[in-house]
Amino acid sequence: MNPAQLSRSSALLLFLCPLFLFLVSCGGSSSSSNPSPDNATLVDTLNSLGVNTDPSPRVDDQGAVYPDSYAPLGTVFAMREIADASQPNGVRVQRGRTEELFLGGFRPEAQPGVLTVIDDLSSGTETNGFTLSDTLFEKTEPQAPWAVEHNTGGTSASGPVVVQGTRRDATAGDFNANGFRQTAIAYYVEYLDGSSEVRLLVTDAMAPAPSEVDVAIPISARFLPLNDLRITSGDFDGDQIDELAIVISRVPDAGQPDTPVGLYIVDDESTGFALLSEYDLPLDTVLDSPYVTLVVESADLNHDITGEIVVVVNENTQGPAYPGSFASQYFVLANQATGLAVMSAGPIEADLGGVLHTAVVASVATGDLDGDHLDELVFAGLEEVVGNCASPDTSVNGLKHLLVGLGNTSNDFAQIGGSASAFRIPNCNDAQTFLLRFTHVNLLDFDGDGDLDIQVNALVFDTFPDGDWTAGPLGEIPDSSVILGDQEQGIWFDRSNSTMTVSDQTGDGIDDLVTLFLDQNQPYLKIWSCDLDPDTRRCVVARATAVALWPDDMNAFASLNPPDTSRVNPMVVPVDVDNDNVRLVKYTNQHVLDFTEPIVLAVLAAPPCEQGIGQNIDSCTTTWGSASSATAERTYSVTVSGSATWGAGAAGLGGSVEFNNTLSFSAGLEFSKSYELSRSLSFTTGPSEDSVVFLTVPIDRYTYETIASSDPATLGETYTIDLPRDLIQLIATREYYNASIQPDALHIDDRVFTHVPQRISSYPTKSEKDLILVTEKNRLEDARYTLFDPLISAFDPVEALGGLEIGPISVGEGSGATELSLEYVETRGVANSLELAYEYSFNAAFGGKVGFSAGIAAGRTLSISHGDSTTYSGTIGSIEHTLFPDNRYSFGLFTYVQALDGQEFEVINYWVEQN
Repeated sequence: MNPAQLSRSSALLLFLCPLFLFLVSCGGSSSSSNPSPDNATLVDTLNSLGVNTDPSPRVDDQGAVYPDSYAPLGTVFAMREIADASQPNGVRVQRGRTEELFLGGFRPEAQPGVLTVIDDLSSGTETNGFTLSDTLFEKTEPQAPWAVEHNTGGTSASGPVVVQGTRRDATAGDFNANGFRQTAIAYYVEYLDGSSEVRLLVTDAMAPAPSEVDVAIPISARFLPLNDLRITSGDFDGDQIDELAIVISRVPDAGQPDTPVGLYIVDDESTGFALLSEYDLPLDTVLDSPYVTLVVESADLNHDITGEIVVVVNENTQGPAYPGSFASQYFVLANQATGLAVMSAGPIEADLGGVLHTAVVASVATGDLDGDHLDELVFAGLEEVVGNCASPDTSVNGLKHLLVGLGNTSNDFAQIGGSASAFRIPNCNDAQTFLLRFTHVNLLDFDGDGDLDIQVNALVFDTFPDGDWTAGPLGEIPDSSVILGDQEQGIWFDRSNSTMTVSDQTGDGIDDLVTLFLDQNQPYLKIWSCDLDPDTRRCVVARATAVALWPDDMNAFASLNPPDTSRVNPMVVPVDVDNDNVRLVKYTNQHVLDFTEPIVLAVLAAPPCEQGIGQNIDSCTTTWGSASSATAERTYSVTVSGSATWGAGAAGLGGSVEFNNTLSFSAGLEFSKSYELSRSLSFTTGPSEDSVVFLTVPIDRYTYETIASSDPATLGETYTIDLPRDLIQLIATREYYNASIQPDALHIDDRVFTHVPQRISSYPTKSEKDLILVTEKNRLEDARYTLFDPLISAFDPVEALGGLEIGPISVGEGSGATELSLEYVETRGVANSLELAYEYSFNAAFGGKVGFSAGIAAGRTLSISHGDSTTYSGTIGSIEHTLFPDNRYSFGLFTYVQALDGQEFEVINYWVEQN
């Protein structure tokens, strides 16, 4: 189900709600001659009809069992009101948040405010073509160890260290369970007495006043002196609060071939950021005594809300011929509860057409690329490192970039994509050095289609590119000097002087690219957005703005910016520190498996046959859904599809309709294959039985609670997300069905059938059949045109709405049988008009009412249709020859959709003409 369909469904749902409530409250009640016992519950009813209502595991589309902690929208989900004059109330609601940016590490030491949180672009001031953003928080300790990079050895291009590490890094996370994201900086301190330590500085810039924690992290001497330090956040212990993962490498020891790498898990604010785990990465380096730089990311690789950790280890040494040797490998570590066991590890490589390509420098991004609720791994890097444009590979083919995608636990981390490309450096002077040492990679929804795209430096792809990268990107940042500095010779491009991240800075609910390249000619933080061309489906990448890093930038280029050879390791981290019309809902860990009451799909009349007239009674059956021919058996589809629903808690719909709608839409976007319902079955009656084909829908219900809102009155308001499982379809005789269901449920009584099985004379005549078809057609057309706005719905009634019929034909003579068969085939690309289309609120076994929006257009919550074709058949046994002349008759089969007590279902019936 695509986002456009979901959007139409959501819009229709809002349109129908008031009328739907009226229909439910005013629908007629049914009577039954065999009501269920007064003390029977809906659970009893379902059990008596053959439905097992015991709890059962949730499984994904691969059959893997979801863990108990699984939540369809994650632990915390954000929605935000945006001013929009085109909307009736002047606002619209979008999923996600418009983020602020934490900036640090790239102002000169003489400048105050070395750590800053700036507001999103909507609050900035435009001056001289630049944006000066509002400052929300500023920390002014320019000489502090977290403020300026102190790992300054070997800063020149020909120095002993080819790729420089950093001694402080920053990330963001929700460390205090308030739903917003704070900033955390891990930094290394060397004291005058020769001692050293790693410290953690956590800043919460939320109103009413910023708070700060600065604690020491005990680091083993095995990892000191420190060469590189990187940090990420995630819920690594399953408590629904973010922890921190810090990876460190030491300065290599010439006497030891391997360089040790350590991983430290630091708890959240509730424990004062106590150390949870110290882990020695089981690293066997490819090179001897290499300098090691690191990349670390968190991911959900097995459907739980507990994060796994992905570490990329990049090795380099200074060789006899510049630029030296390089190697790269990755590790995927399980969560805290497993002792950080290695789930997958190895070189970063891709099999492309039978040729193995291996990265020697790489980075990694994690995200759900295929909508299965599991993250995948995307690595981007270089197949070789060259020193200048005179390199044969560089001058002829360009730099060899590699993109590799790996899966997750569902496919044992197998390759899911890969591409290699030679990327040319424009106007590169062979006599000058061009030191590209890193490839930035991020996953983002750049074009707003709900799917993640892949960004690699200046290029954005909507899937793994095939062949030459420059031939097929979704979009490209036009000013490549922001990323590669193509006009600047002798330039160093690494994390030490560049960064790229993803953040919605333009307030449209779509991800933007945020880039910083510390070249003296480009001293600005730049925001890039996609202007999607509807014809080519490519992005015209536009620079939304250039954010001045400090006020003087707007008046003088480069005067205060550090030179491009400086190793400042800039920190740019998206955070969320102000409640700018955002509503946060948090999973309450409340999950229940519920079941809807029986929902009638079809009612099948017993064929008009009779005992005592010499008829072959055993051959008298009615079938819905499939048929057989003399040459081959053919099965026709009757399908039922479902998706996410929503509900509001005690606060009711009230002013929360738009938030409900956004939550429903977002649940639909997260709708995994394991919840897509599709069944093709056939059902056949007994010789003398009216039968009911019905279904019940198992529903996984998840409850979320509002934990933050710009409207205090909504705090504590609950929402439910209902995800239906594969439905259960069954058949029962009409008598048993009516006797089993609840007294107030839809009973299949004389409003549907007036005949008596095995009494041929009680079946409708031709004129009665014609009246039934006309009556039901008019009723359905009136209901559909009343309920569905033609501007919203694709409903266009076709002839089949009036019913289908075949016959009459005479009953046969002998011991055989005569079969009549109707096949409805979807034609002319028109949606099957026999698709059930109504709004109904079903009783649930454990949860009260469940609202479904079912209907004509695609994308409804519960939709019952006929796929490509449906067959209706009736078989009438022949009459033996001595009794045939006095008892022969003609019969016909007809089918139509009947609306009754708020439901719609198909009726397969017969008419009889006496001879």
